[in-house]
Amino acid sequence: MALLEVQKLSKHFGGLTAVANNNFVVNQGEILGLIGPNGAGKTTIFNLISGFLRPDQGTIVYKGKEIQGLTPHEISRRGLMRTFQTAQAFPYMTTLQNVMVGGFMHDRNRKRVEKSALETLEFTGLVEQKEKKAENLTIGDSRRLEIAKALAGRPSLLLLDEVMAGLNETEIAEAVELIKKIRDRGTTIFIVEHVMQAIMSLSDRIIVINYGRQIAEGSPEKVAKDNRVIEAYLGEEYVIE
Repeated sequence: MALLEVQKLSKHFGGLTAVANNNFVVNQGEILGLIGPNGAGKTTIFNLISGFLRPDQGTIVYKGKEIQGLTPHEISRRGLMRTFQTAQAFPYMTTLQNVMVGGFMHDRNRKRVEKSALETLEFTGLVEQKEKKAENLTIGDSRRLEIAKALAGRPSLLLLDEVMAGLNETEIAEAVELIKKIRDRGTTIFIVEHVMQAIMSLSDRIIVINYGRQIAEGSPEKVAKDNRVIEAYLGEEYVIE
């Protein structure tokens, strides 16, 4: 069943076409990957879906209702949360306090929100950093905090924008396992990522865009062998192990 459906989605910045007539669905319970070269329009698509930009054309239907034109806050309250390429934490607040901010979206009781935030920190492997200020976290823990903040909003659909950027191999493997656990808890995931080994192993389906246009869609095995994808992005045939 489609949790999110995008039809004829387009966005222009002056004479630049960032997103051109995109059509796709995100099915409930899946991990959908979105890949393409730098500047292909991936983050713009996330910004359109999450309300940070308004489309010039097209519809975005989430849980059966159109959401284009709603504010990010209104969309978040409906259960569609996202992370950002650049960490958006409050730097002088603790890790726990940062996660609690998201919890107050649904509950005004401080004790309940704190309890839930601690559970989220435990789940994401950050509970030992709960009293550390966000500005003092490592890159890996900052990425985890982005995810924890989004999870505090109780998402049905979670948009992950390059949460593995800057991580080492061990941290990437840990991030992959965390994302799998999030999906196993019932959250649908739409992910943009440049770490090919990670997104190929995670995704049930992958959409590939180039210059704002969809050029391929299908299983990781299928898109990795698509000549258009190889030419535009992978450079050579990617071998699925």
